[in-house]
Amino acid sequence: MSFGTLRILMLGACIRIGCISCVELFFNCLIVSNTGGFSTGVEVYDEWTMPTLINVTIANHDIGIEQSYGGYVTVRNSIIWGNSSSVYGREGSSGTLQYADYSIISGGHTGPGNINKDPKFVKVSFF
Repeated sequence: MSFGTLRILMLGACIRIGCISCVELFFNCLIVSNTGGFSTGVEVYDEWTMPTLINVTIANHDIGIEQSYGGYVTVRNSIIWGNSSSVYGREGSSGTLQYADYSIISGGHTGPGNINKDPKFVKVSFF
């Protein structure tokens, strides 16, 4: 993983990101089956936080990506599937990804190469 400035708190989200003018990069990550209080894969909680997720799988949570107080999330070549809600917004956030391409996103998302089709995970019980 490669990070600019990052703050991670384990408060119900697997990864909780928030800082002023941060541009984080997450790549080749598997974020699955968090059982913390809110069961969220990734929470972005500051309007100036701009994470990019590349080759990331977020699966088996109540919420895949949660945006609070803004935040601009870019998803590339990733899978967001098997969550009760793929992307959720609260506290003034729209709950939409800023940009996504070549990804499998439950519920679909506009962008080149995106599909809304079950990725058919193997051995889901390990998640």
